[in-house]
Amino acid sequence: MLDLGLVFQLFFFIDFLFLNFLHGLRMIA
Repeated sequence: MLDLGLVFQLFFFIDFLFLNFLHGLRMIA
């Protein structure tokens, strides 16, 4: 079984990067 804390941290990190990516696209466009 995976460590839920690690999975949650990874999910949060990916979500943070995705939001920054969308914000970057808005700044360009």
